[in-house]
Amino acid sequence: MEKVALFVFRSDFMCFIHVLLNALDMFDKKQDVKIIIEGSL
Repeated sequence: MEKVALFVFRSDFMCFIHVLLNALDMFDKKQDVKIIIEGSL
């Protein structure tokens, strides 16, 4: 199983949604994915 970490650095809501949608897509493909939030949201 492939492991992936996605990072969110900006407080822009659309950036977070973009990372979230990518994570959901990877999760559906049976990848081990984590989202790391850095900075203020």
